[in-house]
Formats: sequence, C-alpha cells, structure tokens
Amino acid sequence: TLCFLSNLPDEITPLRDHYCLVRVVDNGVTQIGLLHVSVDTGIKLYADLDGGAFTAAGTKGIKDSVVCYPLD
Repeated sequence: TLCFLSNLPDEITPLRDHYCLVRVVDNGVTQIGLLHVSVDTGIKLYADLDGGAFTAAGTKGIKDSVVCYPLD
C-alpha cells in the first residue's frame, strides 16, 4: 500500500524534489525508509530505501521524526 499527503500549502512546497531518510513502521517492524517531498505531488512515504510500498497488513507509518528540507 501507498502512504502520501497531497495538496501541500504553497508555504511548505519546495521548488525542487527532496528525499529524506526517516524511520518507518511496516507491518509492525521499524526500519529505515524514504520520504519524498515533491514539487507537484506532495509527500510520499516509502517502506524502504528502494522506494518500496508498505505491506497490506499490520501497522504502517512514520515513527517520531523531524524532517527538514530546503524550500528553494
């Protein structure tokens, strides 16, 4: 399954795409995943460093994290 936030306000939409490493939970297992902040599609969360989707079962999401990216 996919995880994303769309329709970001202009104030937090960057001028170019950025990828950040974040701690994610996939099927109850904590691991390192990717957070993609896009200029046109919002924020996408991936279950692993290869941009994989989350499993359909179990708990999924982002662990407590601080994500910083430039707006320019």
